Amino acid sequence: VSRTGLPKHLHHGSGGAYGAAYSPGLQRATKAASVALQEAGRCACDCMRVVGSFGKMACGQEEAAQVELEEPASTMEPEESSEEILSEDGSTASKKCNPGSAGHPELCRRPCIYFALGQCMNLADCNFCHLPHNNRSATLDKNQRQLIKEMSRHEFLSMLLRCLHSKAAEGRFELDAQDVLQLFKAQLAQLKPTPSKVSKAKVMNLEKALTRMTFFSVASLTSRVQLGASFLDACKEKVGCLRQKLA
Repeated sequence: VSRTGLPKHLHHGSGGAYGAAYSPGLQRATKAASVALQEAGRCACDCMRVVGSFGKMACGQEEAAQVELEEPASTMEPEESSEEILSEDGSTASKKCNPGSAGHPELCRRPCIYFALGQCMNLADCNFCHLPHNNRSATLDKNQRQLIKEMSRHEFLSMLLRCLHSKAAEGRFELDAQDVLQLFKAQLAQLKPTPSKVSKAKVMNLEKALTRMTFFSVASLTSRVQLGASFLDACKEKVGCLRQKLA
């Protein structure tokens, strides 16, 4: 017997006999271990796929929750629920338009791009207009916005008042718009006329651009100059009341 505990005739000196006696067993053990490792690897991959699926589901739910939280903030005004209008006999005649369509076409909000695609999720509570707009409202370019900053407050407010008065007359809601127009006149009376720093041609071009904007858009331009918080708040309130009158 050698130091390894094996019979001397099976020791390294007799490698052929030893290999013949023990190699099949070692091969079977090695093969079994290899199969077990492959099974373990497949199980690990399956587990990783399951974990990844749950991770995607969790991310999707989190994104959906975030969109749901952020969606109301995309509008400028608090949402208002639509109400049914009752006829004289008490039956339901029709529903009020969604908040964004109130006062169409001069006092409504911008057109809802999702409604045009049939994908508006807010529907009756949407704060953007769902009614057709034949002519797209004009927007001011960079030069025109800079021109507003260069104009005196008296000159700028006078231009807005002329434009608002003209639009109210064209839309045949001049009487309803008196509160808004009187507010502008009162504010204008508090401002001292100053010499103009801009050419009349530029002012005329700017005023021409305002004629392609809605009554609401023109009134909203008051926020671009320093006219005082009290006036801006009153303007927002009276324009909102006018919108409800014309709804």
